[in-house]
This record gives sequence, structure tokens and C-alpha cells, in this order.
Amino acid sequence: MIDVAVIGAGPAGAMCARELASAGVRVEVFDKARGAGGRLSTRRRGGDRFDHGAQYFTARDPALAARVADWEQAGVVAPWEGSFGTLSGEGFAPHVPSATRWVGVPGMSAVVKYLLAGVDVHFGRRVTGLRRDGGGWTVLGEDGSLVVAERVVVAVPTPQALPLLAEHRFAALLDTVRYAPCWAVMAPGGSEPAPQWSAARVEGSPLAWVARNQTKPGRSPGEQWVLHAGPKWSAEHLDDQPDAVAAALVA
Repeated sequence: MIDVAVIGAGPAGAMCARELASAGVRVEVFDKARGAGGRLSTRRRGGDRFDHGAQYFTARDPALAARVADWEQAGVVAPWEGSFGTLSGEGFAPHVPSATRWVGVPGMSAVVKYLLAGVDVHFGRRVTGLRRDGGGWTVLGEDGSLVVAERVVVAVPTPQALPLLAEHRFAALLDTVRYAPCWAVMAPGGSEPAPQWSAARVEGSPLAWVARNQTKPGRSPGEQWVLHAGPKWSAEHLDDQPDAVAAALVA
């Protein structure tokens, strides 16, 4: 039996596991994906890396700011400096961000990978259930028991957490949580001249956010676009084929 099993290798699960391991707690992490990242995942396409989830983060809390300073010293994060603004029918209107926009280097997932260094992580392991056994919890996978732990941390999005906690008192509260969908497109640049700005929120369009991923520090050269659709458009086209969505949003 281990002390703690953490389900989810995204930023929340990784930070939790790092804190526990640093305190001498025997902790193991389980994630259904092939690698760490969660909402901070970075996806490769050819020689390019795309941050298709969270685009950056800020550190307004003093405790987090102190951690980020350490990460910057270690080369794990860097400020995303560039021109940011809003795109509308009237063109691009620049604005100055109210806080430093931090990004992982060479991709957003670098932060999570750094936190999980030295932690026992099991990728490609989908957790399908939790069973209370005496003084511990049996973490169940698709092929049976994965581990028995004294405590379990569930650090996955609510739709994934609900089936695991359906028989526990948290279920009713979790069932009230609703998510807004977001289609994300990763696209290489075309032959058109590149704009001079780095990223923009978009008004009056199916798009809500557009970013030139290569303007972030430590990225490979070449035009790399990340497009996020707005929640209303994403919900209306939730069941569309990815190729059709990509074509519509690129247009």
C-alpha cells in the first residue's frame, strides 16, 4: 500500500504530487494519456510544437510567483513578450497585459514535466473506479487493480471525475458543474504576410482567440497558428467532423 494515489497528470495533479513527494510521502500518479500535461499539453506536428490548450498563465499569488521565479531560473518558463490585443471588424487594437504572461519552454507541458521529475508516474493507465477497502482505497483500471493507497487525489476534469466518485458524497456537488466546449485548431501559416502581433482575442467571429505560437520563447521558427473557437460556436458544432471544423475556423 502506498500513501497517496493521484489521478491526473495535469498541472493540479502534478503540483500536488510534487508537494507530497517533497514531503516524503509515497505517491504515485496515474494518467490515461501518453504523456504529462493535461490542460497544459503540447502537441507535436512534424517539427512544430503547438500549445493547443492553455496559452499562458499569470502568477498574481505571491506563493505561485515565488515558484515561477524558481522555474524561470531553471529555464522551464519564460515571459511571453509581444504585441497583444483585440481583433474586430475595425482591425487590431493593441492593449498592454495587466500581468506577465508566462509560458513553458519549449512548450506549456514543460511545467508539468518539471514538477513530475522523480515522481512515479504511470501513463496510459485509465482509472475506471475507486473502491474503499478497509483502511485504504483500491484504484481500479481497465485490467483490474492498479494500486492500493491510503488516500486518493482526483485531479481530473469533472466529467472524468464523476464516474469515479458516483457512489461518494462529492457526486451531487460535482454534477452541478458545467463546462463550455472549445474547438482548438493547430495550423501552419499560409502564404499571406504574417501580422506583427503575437495573439489576440476576437470579437464578432466564430473565433474567440488566435495566437502565433512561434512568437513564444523557445519555439521552432515558422508560422504556427493556434485558433480557439468561442463557446457558442463550439457548442453548435460540437459533433462536426474535425476536418470540417478546421476548414471553417482557418477560413
